[in-house]
Amino acid sequence: MLRRGAPQRNFFDDEIFARMVPPDHPLVAIDRAVDFSFIHEAVKDLYSPDQGRPSFLPETLFRALEQAKAKGLGRDRWMIVDGTKVVADVAIRNQLELVREGRKRLVRALQRVQPERAAKMSALTEPLPNADYPDREALLAAESACGEALLK
Repeated sequence: MLRRGAPQRNFFDDEIFARMVPPDHPLVAIDRAVDFSFIHEAVKDLYSPDQGRPSFLPETLFRALEQAKAKGLGRDRWMIVDGTKVVADVAIRNQLELVREGRKRLVRALQRVQPERAAKMSALTEPLPNADYPDREALLAAESACGEALLK
């Protein structure tokens, strides 16, 4: 459900904003120079007028996304996810986490039987850096290959 207009602000919001954000801050300059109201018109057909809970203002979401891109936070296509999915995945481990956890458990089990061999293989339990892979599928394949190397 798409709502219109900014949430209600009071005197203290304006006062805190004025004291905490310097007037020469780049985001203040952008806010003064750019009218983001065009975003509401561009996305209004994507929202139901009467069903669902009220959404965040599309202008606010657009600003947050642009700030994230400017700071390099959204450079991988799978780093920006729908917040609803994140909440749903809190209790359910995804495949990537299961593969990483499986490697750790293998080395822990080996530690009880052959501690010296487990010490040599402990480097294979470390998660691979996400930024080294173009997408989640490539990262999962590389993590799985590390697990297979443990079994050889």
